[in-house]
Amino acid sequence: MTLIMYTDTKGLAIQTPLVTRAEKVTKLRKLLSLQASRTAEKKWRRSPSSSEPRMGGSGQRMSVYQLTSPQVSAMAKRNTAYAGINGCYFDTVTNFPIGILIKDGKLLSEPYYYPRPYFVQTSDGKYAILNLDQEIQLSLGASLFLVKGVNKFSKNGDVIIYTEEFSQQIPRQGDREYVVVENNRVISKEYAIRAPRNGYVVMLSPIGVSKYVKIGDSAEIRTIVSGYPYEIQFAIEGGPQILEGGKLISSVDTEKVRYGERLLTARTPRTVVAIAPNKLVFIVIDGYQSSSAGLTIEELASFLISKGFTDAMCLDGGSSSTMVVKSRVVNNPPGGEPEIPVGLLVKPK
Repeated sequence: MTLIMYTDTKGLAIQTPLVTRAEKVTKLRKLLSLQASRTAEKKWRRSPSSSEPRMGGSGQRMSVYQLTSPQVSAMAKRNTAYAGINGCYFDTVTNFPIGILIKDGKLLSEPYYYPRPYFVQTSDGKYAILNLDQEIQLSLGASLFLVKGVNKFSKNGDVIIYTEEFSQQIPRQGDREYVVVENNRVISKEYAIRAPRNGYVVMLSPIGVSKYVKIGDSAEIRTIVSGYPYEIQFAIEGGPQILEGGKLISSVDTEKVRYGERLLTARTPRTVVAIAPNKLVFIVIDGYQSSSAGLTIEELASFLISKGFTDAMCLDGGSSSTMVVKSRVVNNPPGGEPEIPVGLLVKPK
């Protein structure tokens, strides 16, 4: 089986051969006496059920597909996937993913401006949940730059990168310079509407910086993760983190400040990535309903610990929370199936 991540910034897919099954889980609804309590949503949208595709093993390969559908069910149907869930947080105005996205070792979205957890697969097929600082470096010839944004409309930061997955026209700004890279070589120092295949466009400021870059210079983007020596093949950011080392995270109070207390203490729908020895599980928990109000972070942690999970984190939740099995939505999003830019699909190998 395979796991796929999509985003409609043209469409990405993370894909993994998996020992997988997807099943509707009703135990969470019975676990707690839940009241209907539809809560106001945060600026990063979310939604709900208790469904669980299981994945186990390591040494698994991922690859990417492109698509433009904004719903998990359509993503699954188009790619003959067995199951799928929603992915990371996103900007509800631009629909761009928020936080780090890496596929096939290629950076597609930069980390959030403060550290948040992210689910990764290493190049040797192992899974992990990290909460470490990251730095994106770009080398152009002998010059080294710190990247401030990837595939974003942004006037902040000296260096913004646009990859071929960016489906919009690259913004043209008079106070910026442009460098075009293809196959790891600088091929142009002129503005380009779109990135070339197997390349990207770099937007630089202030004016004059590009004089240190020459046509033909080598180019490389590096994602540096502090204290983590393994090569990251795929990554998706979310949060908050729930478990670390088999226990509720010690920084709950910090997370309340970081995400807003209500996101942690209110019973809301949740989409979760959970890891146990030799097992990776995706869970979607319904909420905002009389039959299932959702779970607080502490309730969710208690459940996951009771099932033997050691590490876990949330992806986007609330009205975004969706699980699909055989192209059919198997949870109960209160507003119907939402449109989202990033989804994770389980696909037959």
